[in-house]
Amino acid sequence: MDEANKEIIFICTGNYYRSRLSEELFNFYVQQTDLPWEATSRGMVEAGGLRGISPFAFEYLDQRGLSPHVDPSRNPQQLRVSDLEEASLLIALNRDEHEPMLRERFGQIPKILEQKDRLRFWNVCDVPGEQNSFSRFFGSRNTRPTQSPESGTEHIDFAIRALIQELEAKEASPTNEE
Repeated sequence: MDEANKEIIFICTGNYYRSRLSEELFNFYVQQTDLPWEATSRGMVEAGGLRGISPFAFEYLDQRGLSPHVDPSRNPQQLRVSDLEEASLLIALNRDEHEPMLRERFGQIPKILEQKDRLRFWNVCDVPGEQNSFSRFFGSRNTRPTQSPESGTEHIDFAIRALIQELEAKEASPTNEE
């Protein structure tokens, strides 16, 4: 990452679908602006045998002509304390799912970051278990809300574009102190 850039980290459970798609879309869209931001992504749990990026995310990026920008050799990465310390902004993709995980793993740090507007929560659900290799890998039952890959990817794309508009407005604001 360029030292002048601010870092945003997208967080999901395994850093395989939602957060990786968010990272790729953010970095693509932000290149079309003058914003000094760059994204990466992390997962809350060790991804086990999962490699690369979810086929759902890759297909969505491919349909938009963005797949050459994806590093297929980059495997899921787990969130670390240093990520919380260094990122300018963290976005967990689903409050109901990720807030308890963050609290369990990092104690009061997430609450403090949220109070400082350095941690935000979105409401993007994972894909249903029968389609989700992450859930199959860990043998988890589908007890959490889900949404179809089509709905989830569109939801993420819309939220990323809205976030970039918000960041552009903040950068253009005459009261911007950064």
